[in-house]
Amino acid sequence: MARRNGIYYEGRTVNRPGKKDGKPSMLLSKSKQNNFVLDLVIAEQFRGKNSNVDEQFKDPTKAADDYVNTYTAWHRLRIFADADNADFIKLVTDPKFNHGAIVEVDAQYEEVKPWTDNGGKEHAGRQELIYWAKGSKEDPYDAGFISIKVLPDGRVLGARDEHEKPLYDGNFDSLPALGGSGGGGPAAPEYKEDEGF
Repeated sequence: MARRNGIYYEGRTVNRPGKKDGKPSMLLSKSKQNNFVLDLVIAEQFRGKNSNVDEQFKDPTKAADDYVNTYTAWHRLRIFADADNADFIKLVTDPKFNHGAIVEVDAQYEEVKPWTDNGGKEHAGRQELIYWAKGSKEDPYDAGFISIKVLPDGRVLGARDEHEKPLYDGNFDSLPALGGSGGGGPAAPEYKEDEGF
Protein backbone atom coordinates (compact mmCIF):
# COMPACT_ATOMS: atom_id res chain seq x y z
CA MET A 1 0.00 0.00 0.00
CA ALA A 2 1.39 3.41 -0.95
CA ARG A 3 2.31 5.78 1.83
CA ARG A 4 0.16 8.90 2.06
CA ASN A 5 2.27 12.01 1.40
CA GLY A 6 5.30 9.78 0.92
CA ILE A 7 8.70 10.59 -0.51
CA TYR A 8 11.55 8.25 -1.48
CA TYR A 9 15.08 9.32 -2.41
CA GLU A 10 18.79 8.66 -2.00
CA GLY A 11 21.04 11.35 -0.62
CA ARG A 12 24.10 12.14 1.47
CA THR A 13 23.94 12.83 5.19
CA VAL A 14 25.28 16.28 6.05
CA ASN A 15 26.50 17.23 9.49
CA ARG A 16 28.33 20.52 9.72
CA PRO A 17 27.95 23.58 11.92
CA GLY A 18 25.37 26.15 10.86
CA LYS A 19 26.75 29.52 9.78
CA LYS A 20 24.26 31.39 11.94
CA ASP A 21 24.20 29.43 15.19
CA GLY A 22 27.18 27.04 14.96
CA LYS A 23 25.00 24.03 15.84
CA PRO A 24 25.54 20.85 13.84
CA SER A 25 22.84 20.02 11.31
CA MET A 26 22.44 16.49 12.72
CA LEU A 27 20.95 16.55 16.23
CA LEU A 28 20.31 13.43 18.31
CA SER A 29 18.16 13.96 21.39
CA LYS A 30 15.67 12.12 23.59
CA SER A 31 11.96 12.70 23.96
CA LYS A 32 9.99 13.10 27.19
CA GLN A 33 9.05 9.43 26.78
CA ASN A 34 12.78 8.54 26.72
CA ASN A 35 12.93 7.60 23.06
CA PHE A 36 15.34 8.77 20.35
CA VAL A 37 14.63 11.79 18.19
CA LEU A 38 17.03 12.48 15.33
CA ASP A 39 16.91 15.63 13.23
CA LEU A 40 19.12 15.62 10.16
CA VAL A 41 19.75 17.21 6.79
CA ILE A 42 20.20 15.13 3.65
CA ALA A 43 21.53 16.39 0.31
CA GLU A 44 19.99 14.72 -2.73
CA GLN A 45 22.36 15.30 -5.65
CA PHE A 46 21.08 15.27 -9.21
CA ARG A 47 23.31 14.44 -12.15
CA GLY A 48 23.17 14.57 -15.92
CA LYS A 49 25.32 13.87 -18.96
CA ASN A 50 27.87 16.62 -19.49
CA SER A 51 26.49 17.27 -22.99
CA ASN A 52 22.88 17.68 -21.77
CA VAL A 53 23.20 19.82 -18.61
CA ASP A 54 22.85 23.60 -18.35
CA GLU A 55 25.99 25.58 -19.17
CA GLN A 56 26.63 26.39 -15.51
CA PHE A 57 27.12 22.67 -14.76
CA LYS A 58 29.21 21.65 -17.80
CA ASP A 59 32.69 20.37 -16.94
CA PRO A 60 35.28 20.97 -19.70
CA THR A 61 37.55 18.30 -18.18
CA LYS A 62 34.95 15.56 -18.79
CA ALA A 63 33.67 13.85 -21.93
CA ALA A 64 30.20 14.55 -23.33
CA ASP A 65 28.84 11.20 -22.04
CA ASP A 66 30.34 11.58 -18.54
CA TYR A 67 27.92 12.40 -15.74
CA VAL A 68 28.34 15.63 -13.79
CA ASN A 69 26.59 16.96 -10.68
CA THR A 70 23.81 19.49 -11.22
CA TYR A 71 21.26 20.61 -8.65
CA THR A 72 21.09 19.63 -4.98
CA ALA A 73 17.78 19.17 -3.16
CA TRP A 74 18.03 19.63 0.61
CA HIS A 75 15.81 17.49 2.85
CA ARG A 76 15.05 18.04 6.54
CA LEU A 77 14.14 14.78 8.22
CA ARG A 78 13.04 13.89 11.75
CA ILE A 79 13.16 10.29 12.96
CA PHE A 80 11.43 8.97 16.08
CA ALA A 81 12.76 5.62 17.36
CA ASP A 82 12.37 3.57 20.52
CA ALA A 83 15.36 3.62 22.89
CA ASP A 84 15.88 -0.12 22.35
CA ASN A 85 15.57 -0.07 18.55
CA ALA A 86 18.63 -2.11 17.48
CA ASP A 87 18.43 -1.01 13.82
CA PHE A 88 18.37 2.66 14.77
CA ILE A 89 21.25 2.25 17.25
CA LYS A 90 23.30 0.46 14.59
CA LEU A 91 22.68 3.39 12.24
CA VAL A 92 23.65 6.21 14.63
CA THR A 93 26.75 4.39 15.90
CA ASP A 94 28.07 3.92 12.35
CA PRO A 95 30.73 6.61 11.81
CA LYS A 96 29.94 6.91 8.10
CA PHE A 97 26.33 7.85 8.87
CA ASN A 98 27.53 10.95 10.71
CA HIS A 99 29.73 12.10 7.85
CA GLY A 100 28.62 11.74 4.29
CA ALA A 101 27.09 8.27 3.95
CA ILE A 102 24.69 7.79 1.07
CA VAL A 103 21.34 6.78 2.56
CA GLU A 104 18.05 5.54 1.18
CA VAL A 105 15.04 7.29 2.71
CA ASP A 106 11.36 6.41 2.58
CA ALA A 107 9.47 8.96 4.67
CA GLN A 108 6.15 10.68 5.02
CA TYR A 109 5.93 14.45 4.99
CA GLU A 110 3.80 17.39 5.93
CA GLU A 111 3.88 20.91 4.57
CA VAL A 112 5.31 23.51 6.97
CA LYS A 113 6.73 27.03 6.77
CA PRO A 114 9.44 27.62 4.11
CA TRP A 115 13.01 27.59 5.46
CA THR A 116 16.25 29.33 4.51
CA ASP A 117 19.56 27.49 4.09
CA ASN A 118 23.05 28.70 5.07
CA GLY A 119 23.44 30.35 1.66
CA GLY A 120 20.30 32.44 2.14
CA LYS A 121 18.21 30.45 -0.36
CA GLU A 122 14.59 29.81 0.62
CA HIS A 123 13.18 26.29 0.26
CA ALA A 124 9.63 24.97 0.26
CA GLY A 125 8.64 23.88 3.74
CA ARG A 126 8.36 20.12 3.96
CA GLN A 127 9.00 18.32 7.25
CA GLU A 128 9.82 14.69 6.52
CA LEU A 129 9.08 12.18 9.25
CA ILE A 130 9.89 8.55 10.01
CA TYR A 131 8.11 6.96 12.98
CA TRP A 132 10.48 4.11 13.71
CA ALA A 133 8.87 3.45 17.08
CA LYS A 134 6.50 0.83 18.46
CA GLY A 135 4.58 3.47 20.41
CA SER A 136 3.67 5.39 17.27
CA LYS A 137 0.01 5.81 16.38
CA GLU A 138 1.02 5.36 12.75
CA ASP A 139 0.47 2.13 10.84
CA PRO A 140 3.67 0.11 11.54
CA TYR A 141 3.88 -0.80 7.85
CA ASP A 142 3.70 2.87 6.94
CA ALA A 143 6.35 4.11 9.35
CA GLY A 144 9.10 4.64 6.76
CA PHE A 145 12.77 3.74 6.93
CA ILE A 146 16.29 5.00 6.46
CA SER A 147 19.30 2.86 5.70
CA ILE A 148 22.88 3.28 4.57
CA LYS A 149 23.25 2.31 0.92
CA VAL A 150 25.74 -0.50 0.33
CA LEU A 151 27.12 -0.96 -3.19
CA PRO A 152 27.06 -4.43 -4.80
CA ASP A 153 30.78 -4.83 -4.02
CA GLY A 154 30.14 -4.17 -0.30
CA ARG A 155 31.53 -0.62 -0.21
CA VAL A 156 29.76 2.17 1.66
CA LEU A 157 30.25 5.60 0.16
CA GLY A 158 30.96 8.45 2.52
CA ALA A 159 33.15 11.47 2.98
CA ARG A 160 36.80 11.32 3.97
CA ASP A 161 37.41 8.32 6.21
CA GLU A 162 39.76 10.14 8.58
CA HIS A 163 36.88 12.35 9.79
CA GLU A 164 34.44 9.62 10.72
CA LYS A 165 33.03 9.88 14.24
CA PRO A 166 29.94 8.06 15.56
CA LEU A 167 26.95 10.30 16.22
CA TYR A 168 25.99 8.23 19.27
CA ASP A 169 28.38 6.76 21.83
CA GLY A 170 25.84 4.49 23.55
CA ASN A 171 25.24 6.73 26.58
CA PHE A 172 21.51 7.47 26.34
CA ASP A 173 21.49 9.53 29.55
CA SER A 174 23.95 12.04 28.08
CA LEU A 175 21.62 12.97 25.20
CA PRO A 176 19.97 16.38 25.45
CA ALA A 177 16.21 16.52 25.91
CA LEU A 178 14.24 17.32 22.76
CA GLY A 179 14.12 21.06 22.38
CA GLY A 180 16.98 21.55 24.84
CA SER A 181 20.46 22.87 24.22
CA GLY A 182 23.35 20.85 22.94
CA GLY A 183 24.04 19.18 19.66
CA GLY A 184 23.76 15.54 20.60
CA GLY A 185 26.96 14.66 18.79
CA PRO A 186 30.08 15.98 17.11
CA ALA A 187 29.77 17.88 13.85
CA ALA A 188 31.84 16.56 10.99
CA PRO A 189 34.35 18.88 9.30
CA GLU A 190 33.69 20.71 6.04
CA TYR A 191 33.91 18.76 2.80
CA LYS A 192 33.41 19.40 -0.90
CA GLU A 193 29.89 19.51 -2.32
CA ASP A 194 30.44 16.40 -4.47
CA GLU A 195 32.17 14.21 -1.87
CA GLY A 196 30.39 10.97 -1.18
CA PHE A 197 28.85 10.69 -4.64
